[in-house]
Amino acid sequence: MRVGQWVNDLAIGVRLAIGGGRSAMVRLALGTIGVAVAVVALLGAASTTTVLEDSQQRRTADELVTTRTDGQRPAGLYGWTDKGSFRGEEVVVTYLYATAAGDHPLPPGTDRLPGPGEVVLSPALARLLDSPQGELLRPRFTGKRVGELPKVVLGEPTSLKAYVGADASLVDPSTSAERVERFGVAQGPGGGGGERPPQLMLLALLGAVVLLLPVFTFVATTARIAGAQRDRRLSALRLVGSDSRQVHRIAAAESLVSAVAGLVVGTAAFLVVRELIEGVELFGTSFYASDLTPDLLGASLVVLAVPAVSLLATLAALRRTIVEPLGVVRQGKPVRRRVWWRLLLVAAGVGLMVAAGSMDPDNTDSTTVVVLGSALLLIGVPVMLPWLVERVSGRIRGGAPSWQLAIRRLQLDSGTSARVVGGIAVVLTGAIALLTVLTVVADQARAEAPGSPSSTLLASVDAKVLDDVLARLATTPAVGEVRATRLVEAYPAGSGQSSPDSVLVADCAVITRLTTTRECTDGQAFAVAGTVLRPGSPAEFRHSRGDRSDFEVVGTWTVPDRLDQTELAPPASGTAAGSGPASSSRATIIATPGAIPDLPADVGATVQAQVDRPTADQLEQIRNAFAAHPWQTFVYPGGPFERIVEQQSMGALQDALYTGSTVTLLVAGLSLLVLAFEQIQERRKPLAMLVASGVGLGVLARSLLWQVAVPIVLGVAVAVLTGLGMATLVLRMLDLPLTVDWPSVAALSGGAALVTLAVTAMTLPFLRGVTKVTSLRAE
Repeated sequence: MRVGQWVNDLAIGVRLAIGGGRSAMVRLALGTIGVAVAVVALLGAASTTTVLEDSQQRRTADELVTTRTDGQRPAGLYGWTDKGSFRGEEVVVTYLYATAAGDHPLPPGTDRLPGPGEVVLSPALARLLDSPQGELLRPRFTGKRVGELPKVVLGEPTSLKAYVGADASLVDPSTSAERVERFGVAQGPGGGGGERPPQLMLLALLGAVVLLLPVFTFVATTARIAGAQRDRRLSALRLVGSDSRQVHRIAAAESLVSAVAGLVVGTAAFLVVRELIEGVELFGTSFYASDLTPDLLGASLVVLAVPAVSLLATLAALRRTIVEPLGVVRQGKPVRRRVWWRLLLVAAGVGLMVAAGSMDPDNTDSTTVVVLGSALLLIGVPVMLPWLVERVSGRIRGGAPSWQLAIRRLQLDSGTSARVVGGIAVVLTGAIALLTVLTVVADQARAEAPGSPSSTLLASVDAKVLDDVLARLATTPAVGEVRATRLVEAYPAGSGQSSPDSVLVADCAVITRLTTTRECTDGQAFAVAGTVLRPGSPAEFRHSRGDRSDFEVVGTWTVPDRLDQTELAPPASGTAAGSGPASSSRATIIATPGAIPDLPADVGATVQAQVDRPTADQLEQIRNAFAAHPWQTFVYPGGPFERIVEQQSMGALQDALYTGSTVTLLVAGLSLLVLAFEQIQERRKPLAMLVASGVGLGVLARSLLWQVAVPIVLGVAVAVLTGLGMATLVLRMLDLPLTVDWPSVAALSGGAALVTLAVTAMTLPFLRGVTKVTSLRAE
């Protein structure tokens, strides 16, 4: 075959696509819109790498690069970063103090450091503090606002971040502040994000498969718009002498015109959408417009994949169609679809997921197997649906006129509607599976919670501010009982022994609650177990410089002449044994303050605050009690408080999944709308004849509704069964029972029904226009 003949055939296809009159332009417009919507979604997915890398680079642009000073505090800039949270959202605060004016590094994008009592806030944090929702966060940022953080240090537009000017207490040897050499951590090729947990990768990859498969289904369906009219044009070309290979090339050129036009329009729409979406939070994440830039590989794949999918869909549609000079064989009764290869695809997916159940769930290989198995199952949904619609519609008889019209249309052409509905079914399947897994994991965490509604919140506190912290906690409504302890290591004096006693210092009120002792007076000391020091022996407190063989003696102590024996009481409900920065379970000696009058001042304290029926707001109230001394205190939310934070994160993940499913459902709904317009346009003559012969417009409208509703109902049924099956297989890997969140399943299924109703309602004006008598005369 000469190249010239190929070029000529392709040119004919292009001319037919753009020069075939009004109907050709309508087809081109519908196909272009369909492909453009898919291109916008695919370019967004191709921007994921850029979003992650740019966000990580900005997030670490002001990360402190420090040097240890080992108790010495030479002149320079000192800093400490607190990565806390507020109602599940990360709040990053960097405290800075320069010991002397001079040459010291500055954070990127700033021209000076905030002075003591001054704060520099990110725009999102400033908005939150000024809103009613930020009332419980304001006590942590009482300083004067002197600026706004630049974009170069904000991972996202909604990042909650601040620089706070500290005072000289930041450089006290007892704090964790270190001397700042520079700002910013060099990023490697991976963006510096580190290795992500296999479970997170599993969810991310499953989400990508769930969201992208309907998009490709949409592209493939768009390529088949006006298939009957195209076949009639190809039949006319056969009549004038074209052979079957030529008509295939001409049809391919027609589909490529829509694909290329869709690429151009979709790219332009993507550039507009990314400007409008800046700062809007989606899937728990917000974006800068500059981040939404596809990388070269991703953009190249989109440019190649969209025309390729469109071309393959067109050729696949012609595979069973014999175009002859006097007609198209497909206009007769369609060939019954075969089910064996469809079941084989589903069986392969189930087999892979069952095999993954016997593998380590934390292993990357098991994640890969699960993703492949899930992808096969999800692909099996739109593959099975045309066969199921064909079998069900072929057995339906009788009914109202609108019902009969719809069923007859499905009997003649069930594949087109089923393929588009398959996109919705894929979304439902993946969303149901992931939501079920999330629900079971959350229920399991709640089931493992202690029976008591109380919780103990732990915090490490500098001894210099201990009294003020205790006074603030005493006025916090959520806090009940408060305990303060200090833990220090004591060594036999003058020996090189490296096995010290851990001495817990607390008042008698705390000791009687921590131990089985019921009688206590100040000046007493108690031996728990495995005591190294002997009563009346000299001891010393040491500060290690590197290891325990290289130390400095920072205090001395004479062990009381009497050490009463005692035992630790069981941990309180809501507090894990051995938890906290200075747990009583480590103590071998418990002493009252009077027993150690010369305790070193730099020995930190542990505060335990008991709270009944903890809530998220109570956690914020308690954090505010420590807010006056941010670098001298550190809060460890544990027990129910920790589960509150986990539940907030789980809720954010569920919200993200709902949002993603809703967006993808809207994309699938748009594809249904394009299909409905195309079918009305293609059938405008018979529809107009039906109206002219007395069939009411309402009958035709209801027939369009049933024509989409039947595949939707079947698709939802397949999605629910497949989604629950996928969830069962994933939970089998985690050794968890299946619990179905029926309200969520009903909400997602109801969303599919609403999409169907909305599409039908939007087609009514178009249906009314093409069924006018004047339209029939124009024919």
